[in-house]
Amino acid sequence: MAKAKQAAIKIKKKRWFKIFAPKLFNEKLLGESFVTDQNLLLNKYVTVNLMGLTGDIKKQGIDMTFRVSALRPEGATTEIISFELVPSAVRRLVKRGNKAIEDSFTVKTKDDVIVRIKPLVFTRTKSKGSTATQIRKTMKTLLIRRIQTIGYYNLIMDLVGYAIQRPLRDELNRIYPIRTCEIRIMKKISGEIKGELLEEPREEKKEAPTEQKNEQAEEESKKPKKPKKEETQNEEPKAAE
Repeated sequence: MAKAKQAAIKIKKKRWFKIFAPKLFNEKLLGESFVTDQNLLLNKYVTVNLMGLTGDIKKQGIDMTFRVSALRPEGATTEIISFELVPSAVRRLVKRGNKAIEDSFTVKTKDDVIVRIKPLVFTRTKSKGSTATQIRKTMKTLLIRRIQTIGYYNLIMDLVGYAIQRPLRDELNRIYPIRTCEIRIMKKISGEIKGELLEEPREEKKEAPTEQKNEQAEEESKKPKKPKKEETQNEEPKAAE
């Protein structure tokens, strides 16, 4: 009987299933996974160096993380989850005498995708605390305004092509000489963020035109003025009883 039961056990054979990049990277092959069932690939994460996807050796300091989002007969398709500088690339940016300025905040793209952005800036020389604060504030405001006007996949394309980092560096260079401007991490966040509000740039208050100010002054002058109370002078203090 024991031999009969052992014969009835079915052995599931593993197979190789291909994992492809999204259309943004022309559905290039990211790799293969050896599993018994293709459904096991769902939500699987794959990290690939950007140089392998673009063929550009200058992109070897960037890793892209993908998540399997859908299955098809020929393999699995993915979505982009994060863009990140590798630690060795960050260490190469550190030079003696410069100052690192970084930040971390969340913002929503035009197509309502919440992302966490961690920019990193290196000045050419050591800067004062007030200057670093101004750079950090300006950097955050410019990034939020830019990201809120583009979709998630356009954001990724701009990061890969440095269409965000270069203009940001030019703007910050007006405040203080900037050596390097990078986005250290861009990560897609799923679900709600508890206890944290999305940052939005505050609109600057615009001053009223001079003509409008003059009109307001004339209206104020036409209004009847309240009589002032006569001030009592030379009053002697009452003696305490």
